[in-house]
Amino acid sequence: MFLSHLVICFLLSLADASPLVRRQNVDCAPDSPTGLKAECWESLGVDKFIQDWMAANATAADCGNLGFAQCYLQFNGLTTLTCDLITSSTCPPPSSSVEYSSNQHFYVLWNIYAVYQFFNQYSQAMSNGVGLAGQTVGKIVSAVAPPVEANEPESALLGVLTSTIGIVSTFAGVIPGGAGTAVNLIAGGISQALEFNKGVSDALLKQTANDRFIQLGDISASLAELVADYQLNLLDAVSKIQRDDATFRAACSTGGFSQRITTSLTIQSNELYRQLQLFVLSSTLRANGIVSAKSTGLSALQVATETDQISCTALSPGGFCNQWWIDNEGNTYSFHNPGDTANTHVALTAMIVDEGWATLDQVFKVEACAGQKTAFDPATLGLGCIATHGFCEWNYQPDLAQTRAQPQFKNCDNDPNWGTLCSSFEERILIPESYLGPILKPDKNGFSQFCKSL
Repeated sequence: MFLSHLVICFLLSLADASPLVRRQNVDCAPDSPTGLKAECWESLGVDKFIQDWMAANATAADCGNLGFAQCYLQFNGLTTLTCDLITSSTCPPPSSSVEYSSNQHFYVLWNIYAVYQFFNQYSQAMSNGVGLAGQTVGKIVSAVAPPVEANEPESALLGVLTSTIGIVSTFAGVIPGGAGTAVNLIAGGISQALEFNKGVSDALLKQTANDRFIQLGDISASLAELVADYQLNLLDAVSKIQRDDATFRAACSTGGFSQRITTSLTIQSNELYRQLQLFVLSSTLRANGIVSAKSTGLSALQVATETDQISCTALSPGGFCNQWWIDNEGNTYSFHNPGDTANTHVALTAMIVDEGWATLDQVFKVEACAGQKTAFDPATLGLGCIATHGFCEWNYQPDLAQTRAQPQFKNCDNDPNWGTLCSSFEERILIPESYLGPILKPDKNGFSQFCKSL
């Protein structure tokens, strides 16, 4: 399963995440042999230290003009550093081998640097991955081939890009040996900053003009420009975090930025655009009218043993056979197009898995998100819904007469050709390739009850 899929599930718990438990006698010296520690933010009372420093020095340090990070640096003699912008090599880490006025002073400097470093590397990872992401998006659009006029609002695409901040947060801020609380510290801090200061989240989602629509076929070519626009938003958001001491304290309050952040730009670049791939895939499916069709309580593996009208002898490594994907509860899913019911979508299903565009649970189990809008949620640093194409649950009946009399689906309109007789002189009906129900089997007299083409 993709890391990005796991990220969404994990981040949903951040709102209820417990703060770090204060540990007594934590060694928070800059040169501590056990290294920098997330616990030191709280153990040293760094939040209060900053508040007291601002009360005593903000006017003399010209914090009103310079902003918190720069005024703190300059007031303490570090006049050549620039840490409130995402720039290259302008904010080196404070040395642990020199003497500081207090451990609190060192940890303030370190958090200023760590915020800068985290967002600087994040922006670099976005740049590193955009070329390959553009190619992948192009392949998705080419494979599904939506109508030329199909489009998505730029705001939705920007929301998907913004959600990468939740993904990148899971590759940093790990407490050595602290398996239970490791990954949520930086993500939790950023989420608190966004919730505390709406201006930060507004900056991340800012558009250069009124909402415009981008054709799905143009997303690949437009992606580099979209990412560049987002990086400008990111620069503005980081500046707002570093310049306002209260927002800075909110971002650092979980201790995530009190650690020595180690992260892999390669992993980040590979994972950051997973959600964009799924979003574009879902958008192209929706534009083509393709839905996820669920056969509740039926396993294609079992049905294939009862009739030779479908083929499903074993599951591939991706968990599917031909057009069928079976979940852990024994339900079977497949793609279904009401306007092209003879299409098996076997090739598309295999391509999604082989190319790594998404996992099949992400494209088939979309009950809760079908028809919803994709939007960034500052509280979770994620997207409430990514795949929003249609979802229909089959309404299977035990015999041909009831099948013709009852609705085709429990929650969707009938296909335009649903119930069509295979010919004018017989009772058999036309069924789509996604059908897995009882009339695949002969009737009580041994006669076929369906056809799949006219």
